[in-house]
Amino acid sequence: MAAKSAVARSLALNHGAAYGEAFADVYDRWYHQVTDSEATAEFVARRSPSGLVIELGVGTGRLARPLVDRGLTVVGIDTSGPMLDGCPSSVLRIRADMTLLPLVPTRGTGALQATALCGFNTVFNLHTAEAQISLFQQLAPLADTVIVETLKAELLADAPARSTGVGHILPDGVVVSSTVGQRADQRLIGRHLEILDGGVRVRPWMLRWVTVDQLDAMAARADYLCCERWGSWTEEAFEARSRASISVYRRTESR
Repeated sequence: MAAKSAVARSLALNHGAAYGEAFADVYDRWYHQVTDSEATAEFVARRSPSGLVIELGVGTGRLARPLVDRGLTVVGIDTSGPMLDGCPSSVLRIRADMTLLPLVPTRGTGALQATALCGFNTVFNLHTAEAQISLFQQLAPLADTVIVETLKAELLADAPARSTGVGHILPDGVVVSSTVGQRADQRLIGRHLEILDGGVRVRPWMLRWVTVDQLDAMAARADYLCCERWGSWTEEAFEARSRASISVYRRTESR
């Protein structure tokens, strides 16, 4: 079991580092509006009474910046050095595997009263079930609240087995996106081919989607229970037509 766990963590770390290497130089330009960062910060701030937020997959700080602007202390975790290089110094940056966090509570105080944030599809970027479960288990001694944002799993599960199309139009080229769906493994594997005047660059990515029921079951194994679920950061109801889910988990002893 220990060997299997080590392999899962290694896969998670290697994939996260590879994603960072592939996207760090374009992330802020391509994805700065992928979700509403100001609404995210407002939502998280209202659920962070201690003022301490641990952001998993902090990247270049898209969500961390508005959190810091609201007076919160943000500890940003990411596997990618290039991503963290773009993250502002106002964030306490740590390069680490999300499923093996180098953080411990202060001796004698029990769990930290932090809020953990797993923003846009961060949990999906761990592409084994064991790694996703391990994330909640690693957070248990650190955070009494965990906020998770994901795309609705059904949107990814129902995606075509194979697809190709234009992803971005650039001033000096085009980005062609191709995806392969592996429904049995709950995975979506993609490649962005950036075709520029000076050549072609391949930017790979992978997601392992889970349903909200599966997410709840993973959280429950670390004694987290879902106490809120919304369809957006502006607290729209979560319903059949929702494209995303915002789930707020609290440790059972904190309820």
